Amino acid sequence: MVGVNLTSAYPSADGATSSIRCGRFPRVIAAHISTFTADKSPMNAYQDTSASEGDGTEPRNTAGNAPELDIFDPRAEPRTERLGEAECSHILNRLLSTHPYASVVAIVPDGRFTPMPSEVPLTSQTVISGHSTALELVMPSDIEPVIDAWKRLLVQGAAMVDVHPLDGGDLTMGIFFVDVRHEYGVILGVIVHPEGSVTTSRGAQNLLRARVTTIKKNNLSEIVEVDAAFEQILGYARDELTGRRNLDFVHPDDHPRAIANYVDMLGSPGGSRQVRLRQLHRDGHWLWFEITNHNHLDDPDDPCVLAEMIDISEEMAAQEYLRASEQLLRRLTESLPVGVLQIDTEGGVIHRNPGVTQILHCISAENITEAFAKVDPRDRGALDKAIHAATTTAEDADLELSVLANDDVRRCKVSLRALIGDDGTPTGVLICIDDVTEAARLREQLRERATFDALTRCYNRAATLAALDRALDETKSTQSGVAVIFIDLDSFKAVNDRRGHAAGDALLQKVSQCLSRALRPQDLVGRFGGDEFVVVGCTVASADEALAMGERLARALAATVTPEPPSRSVASIGVAWSDGSQTADALLHDADGAMYLSKREGMGRPMMLGMSIEAAAS
Repeated sequence: MVGVNLTSAYPSADGATSSIRCGRFPRVIAAHISTFTADKSPMNAYQDTSASEGDGTEPRNTAGNAPELDIFDPRAEPRTERLGEAECSHILNRLLSTHPYASVVAIVPDGRFTPMPSEVPLTSQTVISGHSTALELVMPSDIEPVIDAWKRLLVQGAAMVDVHPLDGGDLTMGIFFVDVRHEYGVILGVIVHPEGSVTTSRGAQNLLRARVTTIKKNNLSEIVEVDAAFEQILGYARDELTGRRNLDFVHPDDHPRAIANYVDMLGSPGGSRQVRLRQLHRDGHWLWFEITNHNHLDDPDDPCVLAEMIDISEEMAAQEYLRASEQLLRRLTESLPVGVLQIDTEGGVIHRNPGVTQILHCISAENITEAFAKVDPRDRGALDKAIHAATTTAEDADLELSVLANDDVRRCKVSLRALIGDDGTPTGVLICIDDVTEAARLREQLRERATFDALTRCYNRAATLAALDRALDETKSTQSGVAVIFIDLDSFKAVNDRRGHAAGDALLQKVSQCLSRALRPQDLVGRFGGDEFVVVGCTVASADEALAMGERLARALAATVTPEPPSRSVASIGVAWSDGSQTADALLHDADGAMYLSKREGMGRPMMLGMSIEAAAS
């Protein structure tokens, strides 16, 4: 709302000059009124233009000391003084001359619309019909301001309010109420539309067009009488309708419903029946109406059927658009290679496509529990948690779970997207289910290739180094240490040379199995390449414990593998230990150096750097 102070001089009832101040006035409406002034200055028609142009002064109050009345300021307190009759007539005449394309309506003191007196000097204005009160023209949020303006009118003789038309979106219009009962017997309402929104009487009439009409029919459903709104809504003149059967204007597909409703109503004297039908407009298109037929045939004074018809075309068009959108969504989901499931906040299934039962292997899916009945119990907790978060706090989630399908286990990706209502709270969840079994298997294969040695199934070099880094990081929280045991097979080259590479591969596999069996669950063995193995021992308390681990592995190898030649040892073993203060490279370097000490000793006993051969033997 933009406030501009606008004044105008006019003769009062006693011949003196008074002044009106139009206070809080929309700029767009002020612009409309300004078009009436000869100099096109941004002043409305009430402003006294006798002030000097361009001198920067406010418009002069030609009333001298006469009070300025804020009659068009909705913020102002209702005034006890009332405009004179000549003043009200002057205001109406200026409004009509300034706004030839405004909409006008005649109103009686209780607020109801009444036929427009022929004496009112209208030009191109549009007379509103088909409505009972001004409250039917505005948005619900504007009803109270209209009532307040009506109260000011009854006290002051004129009032104005800014409102939003019921079907006008974000448009704003101004309603001026002027009491001219002394001249025309009614109160006039002048509705001024924003500049650029409705500039013709046709446009204004469409914006404020009637929605309700009433017709009288006899017991044969022949039209006896219609009101003025019928012509505005359906385009027929009254003489085109009288004597015609109402069924002649009903869509053929709706005839059975219309006849059944009418017969049922006739069997209930004094009763009413409601039905929704399509009625033919004069130009050939169909409009939807909600029709309430009231049976007054037993009224001795005026026997008739009174039909109240409400235009619900926009509502039905919205429903049809929604129905078409839903059908499009259903057909679209049916063609998708994934499962699509829509649930409400209670877990009830609103929509599901065929992919849901195919992917989840469920017999029925009336609710979320039935739909996911075959989910692996180990994944059920994560799924329930994700659904609860989506339905209560609108939290989206993506997870992967296993579905137990007969003798197979399928991996499925489940994406949950919360559906939000206008108030910001969840109204349901849209769930997409995709069978990603093959992708999961391929991913697992790639992970295994990137982690494990293909021949021995031990960790490969990169994975072993990564595991060692993690183990060293964990020493900070476990207050323990890490052991690295470097193992080099002494007889591997002889096996390859004498028995071939197949025998060498078999020996590597045998060694890896032997080492794995001798380790604790938290330890791991990796193949560094050729005949070299590295064991990472986690949570090893001391260097002595690390050396004991190396001796245990040496005994296991000696009991499993036969050296070639028999006089040689099976493997050379180097041991290193750290409390976490060393890097992975440093620890490996120490273990590798210790392994060479063991190799020089030649007896297959584990060695640590700094350890003498005698100490190793003891």
